[in-house]
Amino acid sequence: MLVVVVSAWKLRPYFQSNPIEVLTSTPLRTILHGPCQSGRLVKWVIKLTGYDIEYKSWVMATQILADFFTKLQVSEAISEDENKTSKLFVEWSSSRQGCGVGIRLETPTLEIMEQSFRLLFPTFNNEAEYEALIDGLCLAKGINA
Repeated sequence: MLVVVVSAWKLRPYFQSNPIEVLTSTPLRTILHGPCQSGRLVKWVIKLTGYDIEYKSWVMATQILADFFTKLQVSEAISEDENKTSKLFVEWSSSRQGCGVGIRLETPTLEIMEQSFRLLFPTFNNEAEYEALIDGLCLAKGINA
């Protein structure tokens, strides 16, 4: 809870202008709005009431990736041989000025393919991360990696 309070204090303009989703494995909403609150917790609740904060279970975020991988069609079995596998590295960035994604694919023959581009829609860091992963997998699939 302290992390949310400090983040709201340090990132006040973002918290005031955007709805915030807090992904957590603990039931923060129940704790914040429950009948047994201590003095410090009451102060935190009062500080956070001015923001549009929604507390969600962390399972939802991991479920998105699980759903994506179950829908991904794999044409061949994955080889356990390290010498025959490709390696995919992704990097992402999200800010007010825009969002960017970088992809690096290393083939078993040590060829390196790099691609970077700007996303033309606003995203949060997690969304930019998923876009980078999806685009990297599409690149790998395009060269039959």
